[in-house]
Amino acid sequence: MSVARALRLSRVARGALLAACAVIVLAGLRAASSMLAPFLLAAFIAAVSLPALEWLRRKGTRTGLAVLVVVLLNAGLLAFAGWIVVESIVELRLQLPMYIDRTRALEADALRRLAANGLHLGEGYFATLGQPERLLEIAGSAARNVTSFLSLGLLLLLYLVFMLLESVQLPDKWRVVFGANSRGTAGAERALRQVQRYLVLKTLISLATGVSIGVFLFLLDIDFALFWGFLAFVLNFVPNIGSVIAAIPGIVIALLQYGPERAALVAAIYVATNFTLGNVLDPILVGRQL
Repeated sequence: MSVARALRLSRVARGALLAACAVIVLAGLRAASSMLAPFLLAAFIAAVSLPALEWLRRKGTRTGLAVLVVVLLNAGLLAFAGWIVVESIVELRLQLPMYIDRTRALEADALRRLAANGLHLGEGYFATLGQPERLLEIAGSAARNVTSFLSLGLLLLLYLVFMLLESVQLPDKWRVVFGANSRGTAGAERALRQVQRYLVLKTLISLATGVSIGVFLFLLDIDFALFWGFLAFVLNFVPNIGSVIAAIPGIVIALLQYGPERAALVAAIYVATNFTLGNVLDPILVGRQL
């Protein structure tokens, strides 16, 4: 066997080994997805909560007590968010038959208008595509899964406790391993501060977006206004399409409740809020802070 052929075979074997390792790692992540998702969410919450933890420690609060205060604060916020979601699901399950009837009435009106303009579609065309009855099953299933949501929240809080406790000792451990005066230590600390600052700013802007949407929809008497505000807050972290996805259900509910005029007003509120906060305020604040 020539040297060139042996080298080619070794490259092929190395590539096959790397591919096999990648498959094993991906399979492991897939198997651990139920634990990985709360872990990543806990890491995000810990990064946003670190300024509050550091502020309490600077004020002389002992580390354990400071961690407890921050965790209890986060638990209260998560409980409030969970209450909004569960309450909205229960109310949606009660009102869903009315929304289905309203959807069919709008469909019939749309079919009449199209037929008047020479375009004839089959009866039940849009309702068949939407299958609104399946929404009853989805709402019922979500209401029955409250216990799994509670266990997920407890696991998240457990992760959060360990992360906050470890964050206090991590800088000292890093300096011991890499040296207090190494370039990597200074760069890592600077990078972590920048990422943390960005996450805090993004959270505040998302919170302002959610509160604004929720208040406006509440004043317009749109059903589930608190939930649409919470959804706008969560999906504002998703670049570009998150705000669009958050706007669709609120506009649909406004259409079903009051008709096209109110739906157009709700759409205008979403566009104005996201443009003002996302396209104007967000770049200015992030640019100044980072």
